[in-house]
Amino acid sequence: MNAQSTVIVVGAGVSGLCAALILARRGWRVTILEAQKQVGTTLRGFTRQGVYFDTGLHYTGGLGEHCALNRYFRHLGLDLEPLPFAESGFDAVRFTNSGKTVHFRTGPREFAEGVKEAFPAHAREIDAFTADLLVAHNSSEYLTPHRPDPVITANASKLDAVTLAERLAVINDLELRHALECHTLLHGTPASSVSMLLHGRILGSYLYGVHNVRGGGRRLIRALEDACRAAGVVVRLSARMRRVECVDGRLREVCLEGGERLPASVVVYTGPAEAVPSFFEPGALRPAYIARVRSLEPTPSACMLFGKAEKIPPALNGCNLFFLDREGPTKAFSSAADPENGPFFVTATPDPDGGPGGGVTVISPATISDFQEYLGSSPHARSPAYLAFKAGLLDGMERRIRALCPELRDVQFIDGATPATLAYYLGNPSGALYGIRRPNYGFAPQALTRVPGFLTAGQGVVAPGVLGAVISAYVTCGMLVGLEELRQEVMQ
Repeated sequence: MNAQSTVIVVGAGVSGLCAALILARRGWRVTILEAQKQVGTTLRGFTRQGVYFDTGLHYTGGLGEHCALNRYFRHLGLDLEPLPFAESGFDAVRFTNSGKTVHFRTGPREFAEGVKEAFPAHAREIDAFTADLLVAHNSSEYLTPHRPDPVITANASKLDAVTLAERLAVINDLELRHALECHTLLHGTPASSVSMLLHGRILGSYLYGVHNVRGGGRRLIRALEDACRAAGVVVRLSARMRRVECVDGRLREVCLEGGERLPASVVVYTGPAEAVPSFFEPGALRPAYIARVRSLEPTPSACMLFGKAEKIPPALNGCNLFFLDREGPTKAFSSAADPENGPFFVTATPDPDGGPGGGVTVISPATISDFQEYLGSSPHARSPAYLAFKAGLLDGMERRIRALCPELRDVQFIDGATPATLAYYLGNPSGALYGIRRPNYGFAPQALTRVPGFLTAGQGVVAPGVLGAVISAYVTCGMLVGLEELRQEVMQ
């Protein structure tokens, strides 16, 4: 393949837009197929009653001056202004039973000191856990500007061999363990399954700066879309890939719903991994691969409340709130997930124009199973039964979160979402917030597949979140243009 190859990128989320931009700037002919009516539907958020809700980019690590995501954005030529979260803590965990609050702060020493304030008797365990976060982060060549030190790499391999739950088992304080695993809610794999290495890389990136960007996810998506169009990328909206046609085992074209055919030498697919086998004729993919892909577990879905505030509550000014009971995050990953009783994640979106108000979002894990009968229809054409079910569920969520968080007394909740909403807009039948789980055992999708020219990217390939999605685009494109060459460009 050469730079004149025709590339079809399936999906106009962050990973798809980044992949398209990387390849187009190297001379490839690139077309993006997006099933929705706009690019970046999830990340760009939405507006209700004049209030902007940043549903896809609550915050991210890696946007500090010399940090990974900042370097990737500079390499892509994006003009974005990072907005730092509060020095007093980018996250606060409140335990609903004991009333204890834990503050997470940016900076390795500050992070440890903030946790020690709530758990002074466990200083040694907290310092050791923080040290492991640094090892996890600094052992990744995609997160650090230099090749990892061999000693750090060796220590990181030990973290990859244990789950987060196993790593935390040495701590005898249940609330401390729950506090240190609360961020599993933001990547969707429980402590009993995720490796300490992956969890450490996600949380470790926060030690080097926690930010949003001015204008939120909407600004990021617009910047990527504008850059793609300027680079000659063709963006096709309301275009869904139905089949991939191969000749002698190599890509020839893709077929769209409606019958249109497009020539393709390369396909970069960023959609749900479990859908991959449906695009190919029998025999194109190994039966073992098909079975493994179909056995992948989705991350949790959620119910959400959206409220408007004339003034952002001080507790949410540059800080997010977690509310955990004695079960901690664990029940979020089971069929017993109960959106009316949490755990809850509460975040605020400041007014993009600089006003004192903004949007407040409350997220509580939920399962798609309770909504199966309502799937398949547009959110704008739901049945009365669904609307009544949704209203009752969200009313219960609102009553509970108001009781737990008195700072929300002046917030007016004006809308909400359920797993059925997410399934529609994410194009994912499970409504999974972060794609597939990334367990420390078993099969995980890779960028390369058995079909030459068919590659995958997205949250499930490297890591979840905006940072993971961006890195996945670079890893996948590196398979086409030279991984080391691309990495060196970014690290300059």
